[in-house]
Amino acid sequence: MQSKRSSKRNYGTGSIETKSRTWYGRWRVDGEQLKRSLGPVKGSDGSGLTKKDAERELRKAMLEYKPPRNGATITFAEAGTMHINKLRILGRKKSTIEAYESTKRVHLDPEFGDRPIDVITPQDIERLQGKMLRKAKPKSVVNWIGNASAIFNYALKQGWIETNPCSLIDPPTVHKSSKLRYFTWQQLTDLLANVPDDYLGPMERTLYKFAAETGLRRGECLGLRWENVDYAAERIHVIDNYVLGEDGTPKSNKSRSVPLSKTAEADLKAHFERSEFTGPRDRVFAHPFIGKPFDASKLQKRLRAALKRGQIGEFRELVRKDGKVEMVPCLSFHCLRHTYGTMLAGSGRPPVTIQTYMGHASIRETEKYMHHAPIQNEAEQVDSAFRLLEAQAALAAAKSD
Repeated sequence: MQSKRSSKRNYGTGSIETKSRTWYGRWRVDGEQLKRSLGPVKGSDGSGLTKKDAERELRKAMLEYKPPRNGATITFAEAGTMHINKLRILGRKKSTIEAYESTKRVHLDPEFGDRPIDVITPQDIERLQGKMLRKAKPKSVVNWIGNASAIFNYALKQGWIETNPCSLIDPPTVHKSSKLRYFTWQQLTDLLANVPDDYLGPMERTLYKFAAETGLRRGECLGLRWENVDYAAERIHVIDNYVLGEDGTPKSNKSRSVPLSKTAEADLKAHFERSEFTGPRDRVFAHPFIGKPFDASKLQKRLRAALKRGQIGEFRELVRKDGKVEMVPCLSFHCLRHTYGTMLAGSGRPPVTIQTYMGHASIRETEKYMHHAPIQNEAEQVDSAFRLLEAQAALAAAKSD
């Protein structure tokens, strides 16, 4: 009897098949394919497993799998792969999975990959951390060592090690920059003026202005559909977040809605009239020819080119892989979101309101805008406060006389 395989699945999630009235699961661990019997196919008497049951048993088998020891220990690379597979099975976002895989491949495996995980010491971690700090910023190093720590924690739970060596070292100090980069309205005007007049130009200008007027993240803008534009309620409903070619939830895992200003409404209606893709499920900022989500990397390149063309904002040196130095803009698409936050703070909106509009998980994320918010007539307010103190002091002196 030929086996029946399931449809194509995402890499790392395994597969199921039936053979001789039995469900089997297959998955890979570090290049080795594993196969396990999951149970009998459900029969007419009601006993056995449905396809959904078999899927559940497969996930359970993958989570509970421990490689045979046979005197050999698990390497760091093997433990890392199994940890990432577990995250994939648990439904972590694609961006999270890719971040772990990149860190493991680029920074961790070259140092520890072939070494047994139970012989890696805190001193080894400190040496790696020092090597990283010579090439990268402390914040990046903290993230990379944090990913390594997660792998060690996984190994700890499996009983392969007794302690997590990352927990026994001091992380580098991360000094948060006090400079919040955002577009002034003049810089935003200059940006729109330097967008090329090609087939992407009209959509691109609308996108930049819309991001500054709503505070949506880049993935939230690219994931926005026309059905989520509520003209009657004057709201934008933020439901989807398009990142790395997939729709997901917004960063805080919560949908939200933000006010739709009259200016943004007029811009969207004009954009709607130009677009060939205006169905409820069509993307607002779709590619004008094919209707698919606009490519984020291409958007970044075009934004950077427009900033260079107009010499907008500050620039910094970037050393490329070939050793050449390039001057690149400090402003980015995310700075349009910062423009929205500082604008709201400067207009006197309470921090909690700004937090709600921007989808911040913590009020601490919102507070950065309060320190950068422009305050109208602040010099006069300070001067008035000191004049009041002087008047009070003079009145007290007069009473004492």
